[in-house]
Amino acid sequence: MTAKKRKTWRDRPRKTAKSHLGENGEGMATHCSEPEAARALVQRIDDLEKKLAEHQARAAAAAEILHAIKHAIKNSKHDTQPVFDLIARQAANLCGAAFCAIWRSDGRMIDHCASHGFNGTVLTELRSRGSVPLVDGTVTAEVVRTRGIVRLKDPSHERPNDHTLALRFGIRQYDGVPITVGGEVWGVITLAWPDGKTAEDAHTQLVQTLADQASIAIGNARLFDEVRARTAEVTEALAYQTAPSEVLQVISRSPNDIQPVLEVILQVSTRLCCPTGCYVSLRNARTGLFDVVAMTTGREDIATILKENPVPPSQNTATGRVAATVVTVYIPDVENETGYEWIGPARQGNYRSALGVPLLEDGQTVGTITIAHAVVNAFSKRQIAVTETFAAQAVIASAMRGSSNRCSSAPQR
Repeated sequence: MTAKKRKTWRDRPRKTAKSHLGENGEGMATHCSEPEAARALVQRIDDLEKKLAEHQARAAAAAEILHAIKHAIKNSKHDTQPVFDLIARQAANLCGAAFCAIWRSDGRMIDHCASHGFNGTVLTELRSRGSVPLVDGTVTAEVVRTRGIVRLKDPSHERPNDHTLALRFGIRQYDGVPITVGGEVWGVITLAWPDGKTAEDAHTQLVQTLADQASIAIGNARLFDEVRARTAEVTEALAYQTAPSEVLQVISRSPNDIQPVLEVILQVSTRLCCPTGCYVSLRNARTGLFDVVAMTTGREDIATILKENPVPPSQNTATGRVAATVVTVYIPDVENETGYEWIGPARQGNYRSALGVPLLEDGQTVGTITIAHAVVNAFSKRQIAVTETFAAQAVIASAMRGSSNRCSSAPQR
């Protein structure tokens, strides 16, 4: 039986020259010359530095946008426009796009919000045209419809509806990325690259990140608007609730004098209704006409007209109608009101709508509160209701004064 010969190191298979950087021979080979290996290493370092610089630029852009969002949150006006402008600029610059635009769409119409890269003529055109219909087949419409990213390699051939845009700006690639808020497409970010330049997947990912930041800004703005609206609603409700108490305090302090009560009623009415002017008239027992006894107006000529022209019960004026009908009268537009004849003073005093509320005693109109406003249909139901409360308080003050006068004139025993 022959003994097996023991293998020595000479008998082992020799390895072929492969890369020092990988098993598949990538990178520098052992048989490469030293200068070639150095150049390959330098090239790889350059590539890594380039990627690092791109990453740092994107991180800096994201940080700048987040700072803008933070500033918008702190700003009392909560203006998102600077955020949109910044996103458009950063997206165009970082992606090497010819232009970037941000569009707002409700699914039917589209509005220009912000852009970067357009010349002054195009920018003026976009800002001045307002809302335009969303055209089927365009990149923007496809993004809204699909709620996803849309990429066109050559819009001059792929989509007829984008052909004109492509030829006008020399576009060879056109991308659209959705901005979603609350699960719905709020708008679209579009970017375009000219002939000779192409978009990379990394660019699309970057724009998606910017779209997410836009979504944050929009969500914060909505939340801010909701809080502000609710705060305004609560503040307004509180103002209407406390207004009658102001009048009651004056009534309690001046039981024998109705004039301070009428004055505070006009002051509070002016604060709540923001009118062009308002006045209180009382019926003259001798003439049967309604004399203006208190008023607030910044026009001396209108004050003179009111003082020198007592109002008879009639259909010609708001005060006259209240006196004649014994009910609250609201004229939304005096210019188009049948039978209203004080058009001249209305134009002179710059008012379009008028409200008249009766002061009632024993079912009869003994006075009126009349308020005029420069806006058509200016008065809300809440404003009408609180004015009717003021009228009732004025009647209470008048009754208290009458009772006090009767007591003072009674014979003393």
